[in-house]
Amino acid sequence: MGARGEVKAPNTGHVITSDALFDDFVTDQREDLSYPLHLIAVSASSNRSKGDQGPESWKPPNTAFWCQYATAWINVKQTWVLTATPTEWQALQMVSATSSS
Repeated sequence: MGARGEVKAPNTGHVITSDALFDDFVTDQREDLSYPLHLIAVSASSNRSKGDQGPESWKPPNTAFWCQYATAWINVKQTWVLTATPTEWQALQMVSATSSS
């Protein structure tokens, strides 16, 4: 809640930040980064702490969302036919291995 009982709107953040993706996109595709698949509701502090880091160096503070985060990350990469670095892929595999089915 904000001042005077006002409800604060959640922040939105990109699953994979636009800065991290720009090298892989041509100019015409950059406007598509606001596609809902790319956006998640986050706290302002989580959004700031994530910055442009990937799953190899940042995961949601709440471990209950790790699997959802990894799935969203993979979906964005698959949608845009993007590659993953070896360390990024290793982190995603680790998250998948620790996620309950």
